[in-house]
Amino acid sequence: MLYVKGDLIEAFKSGEVQAIAHSCNCFNTMGSGVALAIKNGIPEAYKADCETVKGAHSKLGKHSMSVTVEGYVFNLYGQYNYGKDGAKYTKYKSLYLAMLSMAEKLKDIGFTGSIGFPKLGAGTGGGSWVMIRELIEEVFQ
Repeated sequence: MLYVKGDLIEAFKSGEVQAIAHSCNCFNTMGSGVALAIKNGIPEAYKADCETVKGAHSKLGKHSMSVTVEGYVFNLYGQYNYGKDGAKYTKYKSLYLAMLSMAEKLKDIGFTGSIGFPKLGAGTGGGSWVMIRELIEEVFQ
């Protein structure tokens, strides 16, 4: 894993990374943090999110995906609800299962590029980046 500080959307658009994965809630909001930047910069990702059932618990542990000219964006459903109140909304098991489904999809399509992971689930989702990083390393070793 290589840590890079910069603009994830620009890295995607310039070809530095060919896929992005970020954590989403189940209410099709993408209203803050990296999700908002993705919503504004890669509208196809928000469209893919909106094509899922708003508020469905069944989305937890799954993903939606958009395909753009630059690559793939994965909306990982790792939290049911959301808020900016400092609560922990990230559900590690759900995020882990969503990563597994993403990894399977990447394998199925023969993906060999780089994936950009922001500190997904650790911002407004309230999760521990240390724990989430370990999940990423386990799934995408």
